[in-house]
Amino acid sequence: MNLDLDDFPISAAWKQRIESWAEGYGEWLDLERDELQSDAVKAEENFNREGSLLSIEIQKDLPGYFISYKASHLSSLYK
Repeated sequence: MNLDLDDFPISAAWKQRIESWAEGYGEWLDLERDELQSDAVKAEENFNREGSLLSIEIQKDLPGYFISYKASHLSSLYK
């Protein structure tokens, strides 16, 4: 489920960082050819690592919320 970042008490800098990270979702796919980029698995792993770290950092800033990150496994659908 995607959430509206404006619903949370986080700074504009946090919002920008999250949005910048989210824009990278799926960059490991070649959508025109409907196949993985050559470094897809590593790129997706990096995306997931960054997402996990972001969720840990945000949790520290929002102790009244439960923040979790669900890793992407999109590249496994193309194998």
